[in-house]
Amino acid sequence: IPKALWLHRQNRLPLPKQSALDYQRTTNELRKNLKKISGKHFRIYESVDCFTAENGELLLLDKDARPLYFDAHHLTLSGAKLLRQRLERIVTDLSREE
Repeated sequence: IPKALWLHRQNRLPLPKQSALDYQRTTNELRKNLKKISGKHFRIYESVDCFTAENGELLLLDKDARPLYFDAHHLTLSGAKLLRQRLERIVTDLSREE
């Protein structure tokens, strides 16, 4: 991701694009296998919608053009901020269960 952003800014190359639907297709097998894990304290929380633009494409930058990803698997602080409300809701829901 950082290399693609650098090439975009330096050479005006287009940013890579992926739709949320394509992402879900490519991760479908992983998500199916994760759903097979059973346990009282194991849950899956989807977050792709937090990183999806109105046109259905996954976001690489926030509204101020700051990168959302440090690398292919790790969020920057800007990316983490997009998850904040979701994570706060999850923590609240989990705390009510105990």
